[in-house]
Amino acid sequence: MWTETEHNHGSSQESVDDLPAGPSEEELFQFLKVRPDGVTEYDLLRRFIPDDGQFGDGKLALFRRHFLLYHHLYLLRDRVEDAGWYLDVGPAFVRLIPFPSGGACRYFDPENGRFCGLPTEAASERCPAHEHATRSRRDSGSIGRVGLRGYYLEPRNYHTMDEATLELWMSGVKRYALQFEQIESARRMLGLPVSFTVDRLKRRYRFLSKKQHPDAGGSDRHFADLQEAYQILFWYCTGIAGTE
Repeated sequence: MWTETEHNHGSSQESVDDLPAGPSEEELFQFLKVRPDGVTEYDLLRRFIPDDGQFGDGKLALFRRHFLLYHHLYLLRDRVEDAGWYLDVGPAFVRLIPFPSGGACRYFDPENGRFCGLPTEAASERCPAHEHATRSRRDSGSIGRVGLRGYYLEPRNYHTMDEATLELWMSGVKRYALQFEQIESARRMLGLPVSFTVDRLKRRYRFLSKKQHPDAGGSDRHFADLQEAYQILFWYCTGIAGTE
């Protein structure tokens, strides 16, 4: 997609200097390109940053592998946009998606996993509604905050993490990798897509709990399993016990 000279040039290389060697953006791009349905963080870690002992052990080693992977994913996302691709970097699922053809809105909805696609305004890459929303966020100062991208592109965040801080900081990103099967099973039980918000989780749980409640003819066992799945996913998303 780009030459080796381009790959090793500029601020991207400078940001990697203080980190262990990781996959190149080209390697990641080629791997993701032939998997249009997306790849889990779990699979990316196994493929590109295996647990070979160089990162230590325990949760801190998992954090270091996770950080290194997402560092390179955010570098890749910056590069592929110019080549007509959008990299959807989720908390535990990554997907490379071609931008819609010219004249279609490029706003990407992470909850539904697709682009808006409505006709754009003149000289814009967004439809009137999303162009207005973008301008409003820019005017309010909500665009340009450091966010996750800034966190993963700062090598100091890799080096300053310790065991005590990690216990407080642990979020669904790491929990997903640690308890992959359990969270996937809960997601399937609630019929949720790979990417979902806490609000969508709550709406889906309320809908299913009313439909499958024992008072409505559902089984006690299935309703208990539904409650447990909700608790697991709420904890994954927020780091606290599930509540309504």
